[in-house]
Amino acid sequence: SYNILADNNARNHPDLYLDVPWDALRWDSRRRLIIHEIRHWDSDLVCLQEVDRFREIAAEMKNKGYECSFKGRTGDAKDGCATFWKSERLRLLEEDSIDFSEFSLRNNVAQVLVFELNGTQKFVLGNIHVLFNPKRGDIKMGQIRMLLERANALAGKWDGIPIVLAGDFNSTPESAIYKFLSTMKVKYCIRYFLHIPKVIVNSGYYRID
Repeated sequence: SYNILADNNARNHPDLYLDVPWDALRWDSRRRLIIHEIRHWDSDLVCLQEVDRFREIAAEMKNKGYECSFKGRTGDAKDGCATFWKSERLRLLEEDSIDFSEFSLRNNVAQVLVFELNGTQKFVLGNIHVLFNPKRGDIKMGQIRMLLERANALAGKWDGIPIVLAGDFNSTPESAIYKFLSTMKVKYCIRYFLHIPKVIVNSGYYRID
C-alpha cells in the first residue's frame, strides 16, 4: 500500500515540499519510479491512495496482468483510491465504495472489495485515505468506523470471511486511531476525542530509487 502523492497536490501545495528537489516531485519521474517499485515487489494486491493519474497507472499495471478498480473523491479534489490485483491469482467477487461526503465526513473515499484467492480462500479488502487534518479526530474516527462497519457487513454476507485493511490512515503508532484499530477500544471524552489524531508532521521525505 502506498500514498503516491497526487500530482495535483504536489503542484498546488509547494509549501509542503520546500526541502524536496523539484526533480523528485515531477510526475514523469515519480510515475516511472512508482511503477518500478510495484513491479519489484510483484505483489498480488496493490492499494494506492492520492491517485489522480489513474489511467496512466492502470495502463502500466494492466500490461503486467493486473485488473483494477478506482474510487475518486468528489468536489474539487482530483485524486482517489485505487486497488490493483493479479487476475491469475485473485477474482473479484463483490465491490463497494464509500464517499464520506455523503455522511458529512469530508470528501475522502474508501474502497471495500471481496476477493477469492486461487478459487478457495475469500477475504474482504478495505482501501482508505483518512482525513489528514490533525485537529479533526472526530472526522477521522467517523471515517474509520464507517469503513469497519461496511467491511464487517460484507464479511458477514460471505460467511464471516477475514478482513484486510490497507491505506493511508494519517496516524502514527502512538495515536488513538492506531490503538482503536488494534484493540477495538478507545477512551471517550470531549477533550481526548478532539485530539485523537496525534499526527506527527516532519520535513523529511522518502525517495524511491
